[in-house]
Amino acid sequence: MLPAQSRNSIFMEETPVTWLGIDFTGAIFYGDEDKFPDDEAIHKFIESLNNLMLAESAKYDIAKTFRKNKVTEAFYITASQNKRFEASALLGKSTDPPHKLSENIVQEIVASYDFQGLSGLGLLFNVESFSKTTVSGVVWVTFVNMATKEVLLTERLSNPPRGFGLRNYWAGCIYGILKQIQSNEFSSWQQKYYRNQQ
Repeated sequence: MLPAQSRNSIFMEETPVTWLGIDFTGAIFYGDEDKFPDDEAIHKFIESLNNLMLAESAKYDIAKTFRKNKVTEAFYITASQNKRFEASALLGKSTDPPHKLSENIVQEIVASYDFQGLSGLGLLFNVESFSKTTVSGVVWVTFVNMATKEVLLTERLSNPPRGFGLRNYWAGCIYGILKQIQSNEFSSWQQKYYRNQQ
């Protein structure tokens, strides 16, 4: 059971959050083999998608989505992590068994991170799968205590991709997930996890 008190800071506007970007450590791509002929192509895609989050931060608005007064970015943390594995391992086949992450797997991924001395509340999106086959992206929205590498909250969301070009297609999925969170998910999580202090 994750500690309720540590989770409370997620729902307090005055608690700053460090936006770490999109993590692909446990991800699988389905149906994009032709787009990724080698490791370099996948790493380039991952980098371009994260760069878009920063370049168009007004559109991919983390402060608005998570009701925070202060958001800082430290994408270099996730960029370093995303370069640690062989990208070819990310390519799946439609005949493969279903690929799923879990809270425990997300915690293992976070434990493998080097937060390079950062502390406080961190936020990253752990991609479970990007599937052209099912026209769906699945992402775990994850808040962490960067000092202890403890996962405070992680929730699984999915959304269809949309847009032209590979990067924008999957960025559309991320945008849709942000809109889901804004419209109802964040309030639902607050009701589920927030504990009033006595």
